[in-house]
Amino acid sequence: MQNIQRRKKEIAGKNHIPGVILLVLVIILRSWCQVGVVIFLPFYMKHASLETSELLNFVFVGAGALGTLFGGIISDRAGMKRLLVVSMFLATPFALVLPHLSGWLAVLDLLCFGFSVLSSFSVGVIYMQKLLPKNIALASDLSIGFGVGAGGIGSVFMGGVSDMFGVAAVFTILSFLPMIGAVISCFLPNEKMLAN
Repeated sequence: MQNIQRRKKEIAGKNHIPGVILLVLVIILRSWCQVGVVIFLPFYMKHASLETSELLNFVFVGAGALGTLFGGIISDRAGMKRLLVVSMFLATPFALVLPHLSGWLAVLDLLCFGFSVLSSFSVGVIYMQKLLPKNIALASDLSIGFGVGAGGIGSVFMGGVSDMFGVAAVFTILSFLPMIGAVISCFLPNEKMLAN
């Protein structure tokens, strides 16, 4: 009976610790990016009303929810690693130009930014389980619990940056996080190799 319960908590394969570390870093960077935009966007867009800032946040997070749905569909066809790399690279130009836009261009940019940067959210959970097949509960915790919690830690760091250098400095940092995440994602093991 104990063996059956243990097998339910495992899937075939060996734990890949270097891959776990890399994926955790990507998840942390993505979480910092997401939380940073949501928290600091109203401060950055001082010319906009509070209602407009909240609407822009809704656009960003709502597009991210859609990205999560379509990211899963795309990764089934293209592969999880490829989705991670491409989605983070695609998010980079949208992050870079965001501080220079306003009006409907800012809305369009936030749609694309949120969709791309958050499209790997659900994929990250499954990828982590493939990297930690002997500890799938830990894998889920690392990819969801720890990843989201790390966003809170990042907000504290970015709050300090904002106090010392201004909100513009925070957005400069945020614009490079997806690119760093994309580069790290390139070194992740291919999920097809993990299945063997």
